[in-house]
Amino acid sequence: MSSGGIWQLQSVLLRYSETGHSSRGLRYYLRHLLNSFQLRNPQIEITTQHEQYELPCAIFKYVAIPKLNVQLS
Repeated sequence: MSSGGIWQLQSVLLRYSETGHSSRGLRYYLRHLLNSFQLRNPQIEITTQHEQYELPCAIFKYVAIPKLNVQLS
């Protein structure tokens, strides 16, 4: 999404558990869909972080909003 030609979303941090059941959907996304998303959106910095036995979450960093934390379970 852009406003006045400036991309609003700067970076995304995806935290997930490799063994937790609640992270199954995010693990699928990381393995099968993330590459195509990164190719279509090179302006967004995407990082992943493995957190053992933690609920999956995404932390979005926008131009106007410092951080937005969203639980994905």
